[in-house]
Amino acid sequence: MTSIEEELLMDEENDAREAEYILHTLSSELQDRYTTDDIRTMMDLIVEYYYDSGMLECTDAEVEIDLQDVADYVAKHAKEYHEKDYPVEDVFFVVQADFDWQEQNL
Repeated sequence: MTSIEEELLMDEENDAREAEYILHTLSSELQDRYTTDDIRTMMDLIVEYYYDSGMLECTDAEVEIDLQDVADYVAKHAKEYHEKDYPVEDVFFVVQADFDWQEQNL
């Protein structure tokens, strides 16, 4: 296996662990409503938000992240691009759990 293949496999495994973490931190009502695939879709859109907002290019160590803005972006783009209707109130909890994961693992 090449190093790129190994990296991709490690990324996939990390994403799977993150999705499971997020799913298990949600209320039981939300856990019943969303699948791991739904969580992965939201995770992808969260990353897209960071790219589109320019946050990933920011060199300032004190970047402020408005979780509500992220949730609004994810809900809007999920509907536009993935034909998924995730209520922004639900998405907020996913964004918050994703942020917690990133804080713990970066």
